[in-house]
Amino acid sequence: MRSEVWLPSLLAILGLAIQLCYVEERAELPDMCRPTLDSAYHDQWAVGIAFGRWEERVERLRHEPFFRAPLYPAFLAGVYRLFGHDRKAALRVQAVLGAITLLLLYRVTRSLFGHACAVVAQLLAIGYWPLTCFNGELLIPVLSIPLDLLVLDLFVRATRSRAVRRWTWVGIATGVSALARPNILVAIPAAAIWILRHGQMRQAARNIAALVCGTMLAITPVTIRNVVRGHDLVWIVWQDGVNFFIGNNPESDGVTAVVPGTRADWWGGYEDAVAWAERAEGRSLRPSKVSRYWWRRGLEFWRQQPKRAVMLMLRKFALLLGNSEISNNRQLMFKKRQSRILRLLPVSFSLLLALAVFGCCGNDRHCAPKPFASPNRADWNLPLWIVMPYAMSIVVFFVTARYRLPMTVTLMPLSAAGAVRAVRSVVSHPRVRLVRDAVVAGTVWSLSGLNPFQIGAAAVWRGYYDLGVDYVDVDLHRARECFDRSIRSNPNYAPAYKMRGYVEERSGDLASALLDYRRALALDGSFVDAAFRMGVVAQKLGRTTEARASYEYVLRLQPEHALALTNLADLSLRSGQCETACDLIRRALALQPDLLNARLGMACCHECRGELEMALSMYRETEQLPEARVRLIRLLVLMGRTREAERELERLERLFPDPERRVNPIMESMVFRR
Repeated sequence: MRSEVWLPSLLAILGLAIQLCYVEERAELPDMCRPTLDSAYHDQWAVGIAFGRWEERVERLRHEPFFRAPLYPAFLAGVYRLFGHDRKAALRVQAVLGAITLLLLYRVTRSLFGHACAVVAQLLAIGYWPLTCFNGELLIPVLSIPLDLLVLDLFVRATRSRAVRRWTWVGIATGVSALARPNILVAIPAAAIWILRHGQMRQAARNIAALVCGTMLAITPVTIRNVVRGHDLVWIVWQDGVNFFIGNNPESDGVTAVVPGTRADWWGGYEDAVAWAERAEGRSLRPSKVSRYWWRRGLEFWRQQPKRAVMLMLRKFALLLGNSEISNNRQLMFKKRQSRILRLLPVSFSLLLALAVFGCCGNDRHCAPKPFASPNRADWNLPLWIVMPYAMSIVVFFVTARYRLPMTVTLMPLSAAGAVRAVRSVVSHPRVRLVRDAVVAGTVWSLSGLNPFQIGAAAVWRGYYDLGVDYVDVDLHRARECFDRSIRSNPNYAPAYKMRGYVEERSGDLASALLDYRRALALDGSFVDAAFRMGVVAQKLGRTTEARASYEYVLRLQPEHALALTNLADLSLRSGQCETACDLIRRALALQPDLLNARLGMACCHECRGELEMALSMYRETEQLPEARVRLIRLLVLMGRTREAERELERLERLFPDPERRVNPIMESMVFRR
């Protein structure tokens, strides 16, 4: 009995130590200070909840129904309230949560298969490197996995009791877990089917009612909040429609998490998805209506191209059961190669899947605890009642490693049972059935290890690209080295040329930057960002004709590009085309009313048209921009209001004490002395 206490605790401490070592290793990387995509979204949301510091785009989260599940950002906000906005402290707390996950895994596996299998399950979890990797990210799996294990544990215990309240607790746990990752809700109909198969109708009806009521009890507060704050009936989140279309359209590959044609950044993709739905419907839409629009688009794909849709679904099943860890935010295989800790962890998904198959083939023969060793015992397969519907909930949308991870950990009790069975089979004399089962498991292992879709082929060049992006705001020299390595690994990767050009632009090497932007655009003619930056650099070099051509090209690709409209207006102003500039600025402001550069451009238009007081007012509104302050000073001088100009100049010098940042051609044109 003592080993059943200290051994799982010791393994949990070992897992905690490994996770903390990984956190320390992560702290040396620049993305600790600069989270991206979903991690950045969670971080910004948590900061808003914890400290009330809402960024402009994130501010909408307070007044709209939830687009993403709110539990993890709320958890992260609680950590920030305790430790301040310290991401490293948050990852340490998540390491502790990872140790709790190991204890929950032990508890579930022991209740199904006994102490030996439970210890093996812990060892498998410790050795499974994606679990350690994702516990070190500001992402949902670190919270959803222990909650899903809690659901499974309560599910197992409810099946062994006649108490209705047990099913209420299963429902509550499922509802809470759904607030982190709604996929777990598929366990409700699966559990209802299990109840109907293993109980009398009246008792089954009571248990199902308790299960559903418990689930609704957990999610109803979020639904009420969505109705009250967002004025829209959204049960938990409304991202389901967008995600369904992402995984069910003619251009889908089953793994790419972007609506085709939308911007690749998080907020750009979000805004485009909403704007496209509203444009198609010809009116403003509530979030639930946006979701329904994308559901309809995805279902249209199934109706119009059923054969292609079925093949895509089969592809997603193959990806789900494949050994490759499919990246979403970061290149996972690159992270593993760069990490001393992750390289030491040997367990792969194909091994876990093969062991689970071997465990299912032997079910309760070799690893059932004594009280439940009867061949009629029906609960050995309870993890499958969650794993299988959960798998379906993934392939309906699209497949990534972090979506698969909760399913994988829930499968580990069966994997541990298979491992124990394998060891005991080697010790005993193999029988025909054991050999047959081993062949089946070996075949599964081999097939899972195949990589027909070349997942991970981009790990090196995409990995160096991502690392370079992280270094851009930290170390331009190291960023340049990363982009050089990315280009050497794949000379046809346009974003690497674009980002290397951006580094060169920031370093002052404008000629090289322009060359790299041209290369990026030559590789990808639809690369809007490369075309825009090419225009910016050409404008800095005084190549007005080339800059104008670049901005016009951007607008042909993306007519709603407000910055391109603004910069084109600036070129028009400099060439004396005041009315043309005004028209362009109005278009930009119609797209982005709060765009400071566009508002500055409108102030310049007012000045060009002789509307000086209006120009002064708008210069003051945009005084966050240094150029707006300089133009304000110059205009005050021209209007003879030199005292005001002197005061503004003093403010400018306090804000920008470095003369190189303060002096520019506009300042040099000023005609008064202090």
